[in-house]
Amino acid sequence: MKVHGEKIVKGVNMFKNSKAIILLGPPGSGKTSLARQLAMREDLFLIKAGKLLKDEVKKRTWWGDQLRLYMDNHLFPPARLVKEVVAQSVEWASSDRIIFEGFPSSMDEINSFFEIEIREEISLSVIIVLEISLEMSLERLVNRRVCRSCGEIYNLAYYSSQRRKICDRCGKLLYQLKDDQPDKIYERMDYFKKYSKPVIEHFKNHYSKKTFMFDAQKSLPELTEPILSLIRKSTSGNNEKICNKNSRH
Repeated sequence: MKVHGEKIVKGVNMFKNSKAIILLGPPGSGKTSLARQLAMREDLFLIKAGKLLKDEVKKRTWWGDQLRLYMDNHLFPPARLVKEVVAQSVEWASSDRIIFEGFPSSMDEINSFFEIEIREEISLSVIIVLEISLEMSLERLVNRRVCRSCGEIYNLAYYSSQRRKICDRCGKLLYQLKDDQPDKIYERMDYFKKYSKPVIEHFKNHYSKKTFMFDAQKSLPELTEPILSLIRKSTSGNNEKICNKNSRH
């Protein structure tokens, strides 16, 4: 559903029994770059919960106004709000395979995910977990730069743009995200240890046959190919399209 003021407009999920792929990992593990590659190569619908929340706030939607109360005070929003924002994105999915980057990120959000799974008629196919050392994670984050225009990501420790502060793709300025500044990095690390690691342990213990660990210290190309192969095997089979909008439950 899309929310305008207090009016809620339902989206139309065109696919019955869509396949869900969950991508988890600590800050600096390369989730964003990997998710983009996977979505582009395999025609997956990418849901980035963190970006969705920020976009809702920027657009001043009804959900965004609720989220602003928490985010302006540097508080993590409650799972019920995150659930509704993620659910509305699922309803507008343009593919029968959906990759959730960084969601669920807490035990409360696990419940939210499975509520969405039932409500939107999706099924969990595979959980991909990226592992990386604290030292490598910190090195990546402090050296990460992003293009203000096209969103291309660079890392000064491994690959910088040819002109250092200018994007090779579009020629716009690069900048450092607020979340990549040292104080924010440690704050994000603390959140991951306290809230997100239990999520990974939950999936490992209760969904062991669907949970796969990958060494995120490898390069992006080295990671992409085996994970693509895993996704293809885990989501194989044709899903049935729903042609009649009224047939949704």
